[in-house]
Formats: sequence, structure tokens, C-alpha cells
Amino acid sequence: MKHSYSITGMTCQSCAEKIETVLSQLEEVSEVKVSLEEKTAQLTVNQHVGLEKLNEVLKPLGKYELGMVQEMNHAAELPEKSLKTYWPLALIITYILFGAIHLSWVRGTYVASSLMADFMGLFFLAFGFFKLLDLKGFAQSYRGYDLPTKAWPTWGYLYPFVEVSLGLLYLYRLWPVWTNIATILVMGVSVIGVIQTVAQKRKIKCVCLGTGFNLPMSTVTIIEDGVMILMAGWMLFRSVTL
Repeated sequence: MKHSYSITGMTCQSCAEKIETVLSQLEEVSEVKVSLEEKTAQLTVNQHVGLEKLNEVLKPLGKYELGMVQEMNHAAELPEKSLKTYWPLALIITYILFGAIHLSWVRGTYVASSLMADFMGLFFLAFGFFKLLDLKGFAQSYRGYDLPTKAWPTWGYLYPFVEVSLGLLYLYRLWPVWTNIATILVMGVSVIGVIQTVAQKRKIKCVCLGTGFNLPMSTVTIIEDGVMILMAGWMLFRSVTL
């Protein structure tokens, strides 16, 4: 069985080699591959070994810490990519869309920019909420493919709160120009890691809806992030030209 872990505190190839050496000495571990670039360690084990034990072994080295990203048992834990697999995501987005339409009806306006702002507000609130249900699990999993979180693990803990904040800013129409700029930056940087993961054909769990949904990373996530960036860009253009 293979397990993939994120690593914090690793800054050079010497760090990677020290971690590989120490972990490979465990009797439960048959193979260790540490990637400095991705800041991950992939362990092949012949029997279960807990995360606490692994970190206990690394303690003498000082600053390194492992976090669980994803269990990999010949990729059997992730479902095949199909319409059925992404049904929960489609259902949630449909609810958000109808919610945005209802808000437009309540506001008495069906202007495209207003509908988009309500959709994005509800989107960020909903997706941030699901991430907050298991904040630690999300942060550890997100670190497996998100570039900013790999460099600064605390970002994984802050990200859901940023989403919720953006959601409230959109719904209350506060500082629209800066809200759209922030969305483009946050989503733009986030989608880079997703694109890399899909391009490398890595079989990894997507945590866009937190850890409660078993969704494989795919082009669906790229499209989802891309649409949000395009909508924010269009609303920003409207804000500065009108």
C-alpha cells in the first residue's frame, strides 16, 4: 500500500535525502520517495504505520513534519471520472444558481453583473463552509497540489476563511473592484496547481468541496476555477469602464 504525505520545513535536496534515509529505516516501510519540488513523500508500506510515529522518527532532525495528503491503494479509493461521480458538485452548483436567481428576484434586478455577484457570493460561502467542516484535513490535502500552500502551509488554513470573506463581500456589494481583483489573484494562483496536477495525470483527491466528498482531480476543477476567474474579470471590466 502506498501513502502520500506533504512535508513542511524541507528547503534543499540534502533535507530530502535525510528524510528518505530516516523513514526507510522503519521496518514497516519498504520504499520511500521524497520530492523536493513538490514537497511530498510517497511511502510504500507492508503494514500500517501512523502519522504520529512517522513524525516522531523525524523529530531528531528538527524542523520537518509530515501531513497526510492521500492514501493510494492502486488508486482504488478514488472513483472513476464520470457524470455520476461529479453529481454532488453539479447539484450544489445548481442550488447556488437558483439561489442567485432568487436573490435577483428579491433585489428586483436581473442585470447580468448582479446575478454573477450573487452567484459568486453564494459559491464562495458554500465552498468555504464545506472546507471548514474539516479544516485540518482540507489544509493537509490542499498542500498536496496547491503551490502557495506548499510554500506556506498556513495558507491552507486561511483559504476557507478567504473564500467566506469574498462571498460576503460579493453579496453585500462591498468594494467590488478590490473584491474582483482579489478573486482573480486567489483563483488564478490556485488553478495553476490544479492544471499541473491534471497535466501530470496524478490521481489525487480534489478538495474543492472539502474532505467530505470523494472527487478525483480533473479538468472539471479547472473549468470551475476558470469560470470564476472569467466572471470576476468581466465584472472588474464593467466596474472600471462604467
